[in-house]
Amino acid sequence: MYGIAGQLPTSSDTSNARQQLILGPQLNIGKVTDWGVYGALMSHVFDVAEKRDKGTPDTMMTTIQTYFSYGLGNGWQLVSSPLIRYDWKGDSGNKLSLPLGGGIAKTMKIGSMPLKVSAEVQKYVVSTDRFDSDWLFKFTVSPVFPTKFTRN
Repeated sequence: MYGIAGQLPTSSDTSNARQQLILGPQLNIGKVTDWGVYGALMSHVFDVAEKRDKGTPDTMMTTIQTYFSYGLGNGWQLVSSPLIRYDWKGDSGNKLSLPLGGGIAKTMKIGSMPLKVSAEVQKYVVSTDRFDSDWLFKFTVSPVFPTKFTRN
């Protein structure tokens, strides 16, 4: 799949967000197999309009969200979905964010609604000073919609 990634300049707090119109190409390459799914969602964004706050730095960032899910049976999966970021305009030594880790997920029904519940732990082996911490603990609850790949 391909498309456009973007961010609108809607933040009222510029201490942690940029007041910029940011756009760029996005590409998702993945594969569904008998045992699970794997792939990567990649984007490269940059500021495309004049900045409201002239002190805001230029933006040029590449992100790659890899994803992996290995089916264990009975709705259980081993999962990993780290978000790797590279800030091309960042200060030297403050450009790359690289987390590694994984977790577990369970697909189940609550009433008639199928849901996927997952928990992951990721360690930042390389991090930027501005945004990253040492560890990321992620808990997600997502509805599951049937597709032509859904198994009964």
